Amino acid sequence: LHDALPIYAASDARAVTEIKAKYAVDSTLSAWSISVGCTQGHVTLSGTVSSPDDIGRAVAIALDADGVRDATSNLVVKPKS
Repeated sequence: LHDALPIYAASDARAVTEIKAKYAVDSTLSAWSISVGCTQGHVTLSGTVSSPDDIGRAVAIALDADGVRDATSNLVVKPKS
């Protein structure tokens, strides 16, 4: 099991980079307000979005990234003022 951890670490780093890049080019999501973590293919999202629909969008984008097994959202809706 310990031998597999470096492989996961590299894969996790690639997944985070891919997800953040997709958020950066998405017109409705902000890469600056969403924190992305990944451990052994399990993604955790935290931060703020402007609507409940954006939570679903953020999770869908995360799940689409290579090496991602599942995604947990701790995102909170904070409407733009």
